[in-house]
Amino acid sequence: MRARFFRLPPGRIARSVGCLRCVASAVLLMTAGFDLTATAAPAAKIIGEAVEQAAKRSGKTLAPAARKAANQTAKKLATQYGDDILKVVADGGLETLNQGLKHGDDFWHLARLRPAAARTLALHADDLVPLAKRLGPTVLDLEVKAPGISRRLVATFGDDAIKQLTHAPAADLPRLVGYAQKADNPATAKMLLDYYGKAPSGTAFLDHLSWKHIMSSGLSAAAIIAAFQVSTGVREGLETTAENSPETFARTVDSLTAPVRVGLYALVAVLLLPLAGWSWRRFRRSQRVADDDAKASASHSQEPNQAC
Repeated sequence: MRARFFRLPPGRIARSVGCLRCVASAVLLMTAGFDLTATAAPAAKIIGEAVEQAAKRSGKTLAPAARKAANQTAKKLATQYGDDILKVVADGGLETLNQGLKHGDDFWHLARLRPAAARTLALHADDLVPLAKRLGPTVLDLEVKAPGISRRLVATFGDDAIKQLTHAPAADLPRLVGYAQKADNPATAKMLLDYYGKAPSGTAFLDHLSWKHIMSSGLSAAAIIAAFQVSTGVREGLETTAENSPETFARTVDSLTAPVRVGLYALVAVLLLPLAGWSWRRFRRSQRVADDDAKASASHSQEPNQAC
């Protein structure tokens, strides 16, 4: 066989070698095709599973056409941002697909930084994406604790509240907002946040505020100070001092209330100053009237004398 092959004319040998090369190329292409199919199939399966889980997260049942469109969108996003985006889609729900297309890089960057907040970010991206860009991803940490709370905190206390309450217990956050919204003025609301931060235990401080009284009558500065004193043990200390050493108690109370008294005196002075000016003007006016009356009386008394 081998001898016959080499006895063939050179043209036939070249054609035979060419055929062998064609066969080898075909085999390689078929093998590559099988590999590509094997690689594409799991990718399509993963995308389908992510979309299915996202639909369950959103509480929706997808029709075949909607499922196909969602799969295509998820595939496009995974190609652009990476396969880990599919986990965000699965956890965040179908809303992530629209919000991801709408907000682009900002949305996916935040979702990757805080994957636990994927759901609330998907539902409120229009508010949270600009807020997180301005104040940082801590906004999403608070959202994980209590969905929707970061926007309420900023509206009630301002931007600084986000950083100040980063490590606050989740249960304290809605209580703070609720009490602050019952404050008699904005200064009292700010005072509530300040004293919460100063207290050894912010939760204990809130526990000593009477929510029934606040809901019915509002939140006052006096209530905040009283709750702070009880939560820090100051009030118990004053009661013990009053029992054991009344003189020391009197001096302590005097020193504690001195700033308040000075401020009260200043307030009274400011309020009474217009009243004093009004009283002085009225006194001067009455004095001028009396002088005019006296002059008139004197002139009338002189007229009869001249007639005589």
